Amino acid sequence: MHAQSHVREAFVDWAENVTLGQAAWHDVATEFEGNEYQVDSLLGRLWNCTDQLPSSPLLLIDMPPSSNGTYAAMVRHLKAEYRNPN
Repeated sequence: MHAQSHVREAFVDWAENVTLGQAAWHDVATEFEGNEYQVDSLLGRLWNCTDQLPSSPLLLIDMPPSSNGTYAAMVRHLKAEYRNPN
């Protein structure tokens, strides 16, 4: 499934900001290019996105080794590891 580019870009921006310490995994919302996005909505919209992630070193830091490099794989990993703590 293909997701809209602004959704993918907002997600990448948020994830990179988290990696840089400028945002947090538990953030409720994020701003990208003057628009506010609910983080859980971004994650939900990318849950089945088979588009390949950009080769951002910041995103790759947290990708599981078994990942296929898609948005869906990253979102599922982040949701399991960070958004739903035990």
